[in-house]
Amino acid sequence: LSGALAGTFSSAEAIRRNPADHLLYSNRSATFMKLGRLPEALKDCEKCLEIDPTFIKAYARKGDIHASMKEHHKALTTYEQGLKIDPENEMLKNGYQRVMFMIQASQGSEADEEQRQRAMADPEIQAILADPLMRTTLNTMQQEPDRAADFLRDPQVADKINKLIAAGVLKVA
Repeated sequence: LSGALAGTFSSAEAIRRNPADHLLYSNRSATFMKLGRLPEALKDCEKCLEIDPTFIKAYARKGDIHASMKEHHKALTTYEQGLKIDPENEMLKNGYQRVMFMIQASQGSEADEEQRQRAMADPEIQAILADPLMRTTLNTMQQEPDRAADFLRDPQVADKINKLIAAGVLKVA
């Protein structure tokens, strides 16, 4: 077996013996990431954080996984959650900045269809787009772009618009 693949087997055995050890889930998550098995890596990060919600490395890894899956809005949220615990953490700050650059770069390019489809399947994005107030707001902003600043003064509206931008659903000029 390759080193990474062998690591998943040894981690699985260790987790079976000690399911309350957050570090075991963290280590297996890293192994899954190396193998490109991002959904499994994400699941282990979530379990790690369920056991120890203050484990910063899991927030950084989870953010990196979301970024790799082009779920930029979820990556940003994850980095922000970690930064609430450790505001000076370089891994989290760098991950957040990297995702912001990815979002900026995607604004000028053609829409990434895979990213858009994944975002449209996300319940949080669906809820934002189904909200009648948000639909009215987005339609008004499209027809009257000079009113955008008025809407963005509302922190809840601004947060939802930023999530749509980060998800790749909304493009801004």
